[in-house]
Amino acid sequence: MAAGLLEGVKRQEDKYDTAMRRIRQLHKLAWWDALIVAAAQTCECSTLLTEDLQHDQVMGEVRVVDPFRTPNHTPQEVSAGGGSDRGDSPPSDNPSLPRVRY
Repeated sequence: MAAGLLEGVKRQEDKYDTAMRRIRQLHKLAWWDALIVAAAQTCECSTLLTEDLQHDQVMGEVRVVDPFRTPNHTPQEVSAGGGSDRGDSPPSDNPSLPRVRY
């Protein structure tokens, strides 16, 4: 049983490593930043809240949002597409927000 668990952990580690290397090369990111984006993609997050990457950059299915550039919006509003620095208004009456993990 322990061997099967270790194999599963190894497969997951390989999955993150492969995604991280691809993202790092494609977007010219530092190792740590690429790992964070890879984790967000692997977990199927649509929004990554960080001040360390370019605001509104899209990497695969993940959109980077700097929470300090969107201070008047909740994380739910930001993940629904509102709150960008372009003056977008958040869809406050939208009941079907995209899948976001905090």
